[in-house]
Amino acid sequence: MADVIITGLPRAGSALASALLDSLPNTVSLNQPPAPMAVAQKPLETLPYCKWLVGDYVWTRRALLKQEPVCDFRAADGTPLLDGLFDARRKLKELVQEGTADAMPEPEPVFFTKNGLDKDFILAMRHHTLFTSVLPTLVQFNHFKIIAVIRNPLDVLSSWGRLPQPLISRGNPHGIARFWPELLAISEASLSQAECFAQLYEAYLGRYHELRDHITIVKYEDLMEDPALLHKEFGAKDISGAILKLIEKRTHAHHSPQATTFRDAFRKYGVFTKLYYPNL
Repeated sequence: MADVIITGLPRAGSALASALLDSLPNTVSLNQPPAPMAVAQKPLETLPYCKWLVGDYVWTRRALLKQEPVCDFRAADGTPLLDGLFDARRKLKELVQEGTADAMPEPEPVFFTKNGLDKDFILAMRHHTLFTSVLPTLVQFNHFKIIAVIRNPLDVLSSWGRLPQPLISRGNPHGIARFWPELLAISEASLSQAECFAQLYEAYLGRYHELRDHITIVKYEDLMEDPALLHKEFGAKDISGAILKLIEKRTHAHHSPQATTFRDAFRKYGVFTKLYYPNL
């Protein structure tokens, strides 16, 4: 039995990692279960919240073993999303491309279950900013296997620049600023967009680097090169052909016209970035 946390930089590929893991037999990987975010908005401090999260895994595991549907944000047919925002099976993609989305609507909840699970099945849940914000406490539990997905900063920052609303602002993600006030402080500082994005990226990457002895850091680029990378991490060799076909349709990120400005910002702030992407 394994309880797995999937987290990472926003827009870096954590949804893809969750979908790949979900394709394993005897495994369920929830892409963005609503309960952890809903409970995070209650007045719980970090330690009680993390204890609740351990219990939520117990409850979810029991529900799935009883064939009771659980709630997740997925495609309508219950298959996992490869991209939390721009999966081709989500209407949001068209809204953003048409320029008619002025905010990020909530994903569509789906109730689903999975056949053929035994009592020792792997259960994973994915949230990027929420789980990263409480990561220092989660690692102390020695309970979860934790995977953090990172990606080339120019790809990530270019994607952030296309979001229909700010990446981090007061109340976005809702109610979790108390878990990671340093991140909110960066977003509210008087900085240019490039400097703000570079410092936010550094904050995520710095947290993963400091906890590197307790978590598995996975580069998106390595995952695209070898989609079975996570399967090998869990002792499996085969990967679903259906997932491979969906991955082949993914488009690569295009660097923003601000790429040069972003590079300049990382030369100033990118201490951890240079460790993982030295050729930036």
